[in-house]
Amino acid sequence: FVTVVSEPQYYEEELSTFTSEKVFKPISCRHPFIVLGGKGELDILKSRGYKTFSNWFDESYDTLADTERMDAIIDVLKYIDSIEDKISWFESMRTVLDHNRKQLVENSSRPDVAITELENYYKEYFNE
Repeated sequence: FVTVVSEPQYYEEELSTFTSEKVFKPISCRHPFIVLGGKGELDILKSRGYKTFSNWFDESYDTLADTERMDAIIDVLKYIDSIEDKISWFESMRTVLDHNRKQLVENSSRPDVAITELENYYKEYFNE
């Protein structure tokens, strides 16, 4: 009933987050997800127009330190496991799941934010 996406960066000492194709697989399949990745990964997705699932489970894991983040994700999974009527719970997410799928299609037809920022930096640096 939920996909746990394991991203390449996890530790704060890496000083980066990286949104790989892995998170877009559940989005394309209209499936809720939890990101086991770098701190702040959900904020990056939100900045790209995606909605997350804070109305259905605790997403504060995304703000926690490394070891606390893993424990919090485990707690979320235990919570989801305890839900008796998972079908209704899942169905209540339909508008967010549909929105994310639509956002993925829209985002796929335009350049990524990072590419646009790099082009702007290049133009500014070389006075173009």
